[in-house]
This record gives sequence, structure tokens and C-alpha cells, in this order.
Amino acid sequence: TGVIKDPTGTAPTEKVRFFRIEPVCSTTKYGDGKSSDCTYNSARSERTQRSSQQPSERWYGWSFYLPEDFPVGKEQKAGGAYTFGQWHNGHCPHAAIMNAPSETTMLYVETSVPQGGYDCGRDKQLPIADMRTLLGKWNKIEVYAKWGKTDGVFCLYLNGELVIDHQGRTLTSGYEDINYFKYGVYQCCTKGVELITPYEVYYTNVKSAKTREVLQ
Repeated sequence: TGVIKDPTGTAPTEKVRFFRIEPVCSTTKYGDGKSSDCTYNSARSERTQRSSQQPSERWYGWSFYLPEDFPVGKEQKAGGAYTFGQWHNGHCPHAAIMNAPSETTMLYVETSVPQGGYDCGRDKQLPIADMRTLLGKWNKIEVYAKWGKTDGVFCLYLNGELVIDHQGRTLTSGYEDINYFKYGVYQCCTKGVELITPYEVYYTNVKSAKTREVLQ
């Protein structure tokens, strides 16, 4: 990951942050002192928020670019699941913007059910858009989140259009006390990291704010 001059020529800012995934996993140990990305056949290039908690209500926003040659669907030989942004509790994402290339070309928001350790099961899967329609152009994400055990709200706007309006649980049961934001890309649970088709993703204007107006 690093900051570079916009290589696309169409970004809303002069400089952008790039994230690149190679067929390599990190051996850095998780909190249990045993597991690592290699344990889960995973690779990542991410930035993590320093704070371990979110305000009860918050707006989040960013623009991202998937190159035209980004491996969508069966083009990603390693399979697994892409995660492009997530609100995490150290075990499972409370909510994550994801795609499982071996299953679908749909980008979606997924909420989690804990299964012990660092394993998570799928709770809700809320569609955003077909990833093939997002390639080769900058796309803007805006999220309004009210974090709650039962009365939460998660609204997501794609390029100004409301595509998700979820009401209900937005915090993973049993892990409500920690909630930090991560963005970039994490490719989890592949058939083998050596099979990963390399790729890059670009981000800019990553922000959070009390209101949507301030986010702009």
C-alpha cells in the first residue's frame, strides 16, 4: 500500500492510495498467537483505524477504483472472498463489503454470525451491484450506520443512489464492544494463496463524519 499520483486520470483527487495483492500470505500471528493469514490461505493489503470503537451513529465515505482487468468471478483462480471495507471486532466483521468470486459477481454487504475463534458465518447478505459494472471507473460509496444489537441501521449509497437500507442488528452478537474500520482489500480463505491472480485497487477521500453534508 502507498500513496501515488492518480494513474487513472479521472480520480476526484490528485493523489490516491493503492493496495496490491500478490500470491503471498503474511505469517504475522493473530491475537491467539497461533493463527495467521497463511493459516486461512489469505492475503491482504489494508489500512486499519486506530480507534477500537465507533460513535453510535456515523457517516463513512470513500471513492474506489477497480481496474478493467480486475479478476471478477472465475477470473480469480484462487476463489475465496474479497473484502474491500469492513467494520471489525477482532474476530468477525460486524459488516463487510465483499464479493465471493467463485459464487457470484455481485458486490454485497455481509453481516456475521460468530462461530468461535476467527471463524464467522454469514448472517445477512445485502446486494450492492454487479462488480462487472464497476470496473474501469471511480465509484463513490457513502454509508450511514447506527450501531446496535437489535435496533441498528445500515444504509449504503453507491454513486448517490440508495442501494441498501437495512434495519436490525448491526453489531455481531457477543462482540459488540469492539468496532474498528479497515479498508483496502483482504482476500480470505482461498484454494491456495499461490493460485491468486494479482490485482490492485485504488482508494481516495476516505472519511467519516457526523453528517452526510460534512462528509462531502
